[in-house]
Amino acid sequence: MDKITVEAKRIEEKYNSEPTVLTPIEELRLLDKKATQKAQITALCIGIAGTLIMGFGMSCVMVWDMMILGIIISVIGAAIAVAAYPVFKRIFNEKKAELAPRILSLSKMIQEEGAE
Repeated sequence: MDKITVEAKRIEEKYNSEPTVLTPIEELRLLDKKATQKAQITALCIGIAGTLIMGFGMSCVMVWDMMILGIIISVIGAAIAVAAYPVFKRIFNEKKAELAPRILSLSKMIQEEGAE
């Protein structure tokens, strides 16, 4: 199939009201994406929030001469930003445990088909 045909088929599937049947590799890719997407978005939001809070604390120190308050706010923001990775790992591991049986069975099925 050429690229135009593949793209036309993809667009047609968006507007097709009938449920589509996914091939095993498509389902495997979708499940893999589901395993990481929620964890990535959550960790990114936490990291950005922590960075903004830390930046506000730094502004307190540099612009408004509030040394003690600025340092406290910056440390809190840094702690929040650092917490993003453990939050990512926890959410990812929970989702991975939930999806692992189906992902492994699909992977095994695809590998067996490829071996034939």
